[in-house]
Amino acid sequence: MVFSINNSAVVVVVNGTEKTLQFKDCFGNTKTLPLTSEDEEVCETISRLVLHHKLQTRPILITGLLCIGMGQTLTHKSLGSFTSDIFGHLDLTNDQIYQLFGRITGRMKEWGNKYVQTQVYCPTIIMNRCSVMEECARNMACDHNGEIVSQEDYREPMTKMGEIGQSAIENIRIPKKKKHKKPTAEDTDKQYKVFDSQESAIIFGQTLGAKLNIRKTSDAPTELQTSGKKSNKY
Repeated sequence: MVFSINNSAVVVVVNGTEKTLQFKDCFGNTKTLPLTSEDEEVCETISRLVLHHKLQTRPILITGLLCIGMGQTLTHKSLGSFTSDIFGHLDLTNDQIYQLFGRITGRMKEWGNKYVQTQVYCPTIIMNRCSVMEECARNMACDHNGEIVSQEDYREPMTKMGEIGQSAIENIRIPKKKKHKKPTAEDTDKQYKVFDSQESAIIFGQTLGAKLNIRKTSDAPTELQTSGKKSNKY
């Protein structure tokens, strides 16, 4: 979609199943580079590839959710801070959207002319939730530093911030109680029994209410073979 709008863009996807950087060369061919490295942070890999391929003057877009939401650092002093950011994740919890918002912040003001204040585009309710969670974090650091506190202590600023605080209060999710499922054979089968024939194994299975079928071969299943050697035990 991005390439259909701007053919010169650089698109970075950082997700649970994909970590790539894509761009089109001077012939219009799409180049896909993996963002894998054993000794670099993701932001360092992105920066290195952008500079190596001389892409720093192009629009650079970073998208994804899973890894970004988990706390990936994406800005780097060689490229600078984000100029713009879009948050449209109304389905996220207060903590999740605050963590995602944290991806555009950091110690960047000493980056000189590489630092700009990021313009954020989002629904007002997301702005309110991030503001409230920032106050909750500040409250923890300033008023409860080093203490053992309750969830109520952490959320204390929410009730003091009026309508803005209500945006976060209404988004508090009550954990669902897990239903205790009836134990299955897989859950309770902690023992095993060895048989000399398939027929005797089938008869024993009937006493447990389990229907076993005769195998086409007289060899035991691979899982019951020893060091790959065939066995007639079941």
